[in-house]
Amino acid sequence: MPDDVLEFIWKEVKENTDAPDAYKPYCLKNAGKPWKDWKYRVKSEHYNGKTDAERLASIPPRVVEEQWKTLVAYWGTKESKAAAEKNKMNRSQVYSLPRTGRTSFAIKKEQMKKQGKKTYRISVFIETRSKRNSSISDVESEEIISQFHEHLSHLPEEQQTEAVRDRVFTQVMGPDGHGYARTYEHGPTPSDVMRTKSNEANEILQQEINRLKSNYADLQCKYSDLQTKYAEIHSFMRSHFDDFAAEIQSSTNERIPDASSSHHNNQNANPNFESNN
Repeated sequence: MPDDVLEFIWKEVKENTDAPDAYKPYCLKNAGKPWKDWKYRVKSEHYNGKTDAERLASIPPRVVEEQWKTLVAYWGTKESKAAAEKNKMNRSQVYSLPRTGRTSFAIKKEQMKKQGKKTYRISVFIETRSKRNSSISDVESEEIISQFHEHLSHLPEEQQTEAVRDRVFTQVMGPDGHGYARTYEHGPTPSDVMRTKSNEANEILQQEINRLKSNYADLQCKYSDLQTKYAEIHSFMRSHFDDFAAEIQSSTNERIPDASSSHHNNQNANPNFESNN
């Protein structure tokens, strides 16, 4: 779609809604889908299966005549025919289509959240391929889902994190194509999804770091309190130990006479005692 048309669309959106600027790339990508659908209808109804004379005589509504002549000439080039053939082949290889009808994947995910269901890519894939009675809609989808379960069956439930399930999804389905992330419908690209998941992981990591910092601060406070109490107990025991030691020393001195006093008492008690002097 021409850039001036895209800018006009975004201007209309801004003037009629309160959409933030961050929504612009997703809005314009969604606008590209009906643009492609309209071009497909124009080519199917006014170009395919006709001669050039019939094509030029069958000008589609809302298309300027001179622009239609240019478009007819472009679709007749080798480059355009090769691209059309390649796109046709790619469309023929599409299988396991979702059964959401007019319900977008975003709405489907919100419905799953309200029901308490996980919105992992595998979970969304299964949900959008299931009938009302929970049976799978087609054989291709059933085979893919069987492969999901086969890969996950080798892992304990506690190890089946979103990252692990996304990795299994990619192993079974293959990497996402350029500019399109499966189970996210039109809008987010694979890089957008990875960026979002990276931001979420960083946010969780930061929360964990903050929690650990808070716990560390609490431990420091408790350690400081313990040091203070230890110092108080040590001081208390030290002062009482000194007093107790002084009392023991004093009591010992009172009970044990000195040598001179003992010698004098022995002389008095034994009249036959003679001094060597």
